Amino acid sequence: MRRFAFGILGLLGIAFAAAPASAVNVPECGGDFIVFAKEDIVMEAGLTLLFGDIFVQSPTGQIRVGANNIIHGTVSASKIIVGNGAVIDECVADTITLLGTGKCTVASPPGSFNPSAACLASAPIPLPAFPAVCTPGTVQNIPNNTTTALAPGCYNNFRIGKNSTVTLTPGGQYFFKGNEVRLLEGAKLISGTGQPAAAAVVNIQGILISENNIELNNLLVNVNSTSGQAVQIFFNSLLQDVVINAPLGNNHPHSGGQLRGNTELIAKTFHDIQPITNERPPINDICVCPVGFHFPVPGPTPDRICVPN
Repeated sequence: MRRFAFGILGLLGIAFAAAPASAVNVPECGGDFIVFAKEDIVMEAGLTLLFGDIFVQSPTGQIRVGANNIIHGTVSASKIIVGNGAVIDECVADTITLLGTGKCTVASPPGSFNPSAACLASAPIPLPAFPAVCTPGTVQNIPNNTTTALAPGCYNNFRIGKNSTVTLTPGGQYFFKGNEVRLLEGAKLISGTGQPAAAAVVNIQGILISENNIELNNLLVNVNSTSGQAVQIFFNSLLQDVVINAPLGNNHPHSGGQLRGNTELIAKTFHDIQPITNERPPINDICVCPVGFHFPVPGPTPDRICVPN
């Protein structure tokens, strides 16, 4: 994940790269965010470790960071509450409340949260219109322990059985007009067999819900539901290069979730985020020896121990 400081407001346009499903850039609001909420965010206490920026769009919104959460990035909201033992690299807010030993390594002065009108009006990813005529309009009920492919098109409810894998067409458009898309334990919904491949776009009119240990890979998932449980991804699940966009409803990630690659979450609210993790962004580590020392063998070697000159 890339990190951007809050600022550079008023830029025009919204960028979304769909091959593969990648970082959602909201230039009106200052950049690229791993979690973007329209109204507010509640994070549970626990071993959450996230690399990247988090943004709450509403001018009266707030984020409550749970005890012992660690966020290596910039958190921006009108109000930020930092739980006991939690650490945030940078807080940008009108009001910051620190509980116990909670801290912002860098804290903005009061009144610093000042998103532009363009930011407040922006929708990171607009929801698409559903087809008036749904073809073939069938229910897709995948049996347990099955591996299959699904062609682009418009369907009704979609259920993937236990330990089953459904592969979607890279770049394909899928519409599900039923009440739900449901993945049972161990199910996988993937797009393409290697990177880079264009992300399949999955548009859901109802809710997205899973059991434990599911996998989503290389997808843009738009959830149209206004439900308080529009998105629920249950325990110990893996999201790889996935964007879940639920701007009208609530997203409730469960404990043990792993966000890998360019995975980002958008929702009206996050009530709540249980302990989850994501990957550290790639960095270039350069190894050097201190003054008076050198590597015994020039170039890459298995053993890079510094020795005296």
